[in-house]
Amino acid sequence: LDDPPSGWPLGALYRQQAAQDLPSLEALSLRLTVEGWAEPVGRGLLLPLKGAGAELSGFLLVGCSPRRPLDEGYRSFLNLVAGQLSAALADAQAYEDERRRAEALAALDRAKTEFFSNVSHEFRTPLTLMLGPLEELVVGDDLTEPQRQRLSLILRNANRLQRLVNAL
Repeated sequence: LDDPPSGWPLGALYRQQAAQDLPSLEALSLRLTVEGWAEPVGRGLLLPLKGAGAELSGFLLVGCSPRRPLDEGYRSFLNLVAGQLSAALADAQAYEDERRRAEALAALDRAKTEFFSNVSHEFRTPLTLMLGPLEELVVGDDLTEPQRQRLSLILRNANRLQRLVNAL
């Protein structure tokens, strides 16, 4: 990544992952003024914002006060601000990722519930239609004992299947 012709040190920021001095904001076509100050903000810093995994996820442009020298204490403060902003952005991204996962799980749960409701309904209808006539046959008088025993076995298994479908 090379620096663009406009003079912005984005390539250096990306390669070094460290603050880049902007000695003249006006040379970068920026004019920052502060109400109540006679002099404009002429100098700035381009600070890296690192995401999870310490990769560069963005940058922060800050204008430096023309009334205070850009010494080590000032730089440390601005680096701390960039670090806090990076952490806040990473937290927001993690929250958003977790929200998306929760929505996906909820959609999956809804689909599962709908599937099992449909399946149980489709099984219950023919079972109910079979159980009525089967019960009538078992209690009727037209069967031999071996036939009644076989139909009773079928009825028990059909009732068991209906309990399983209801549990589903």
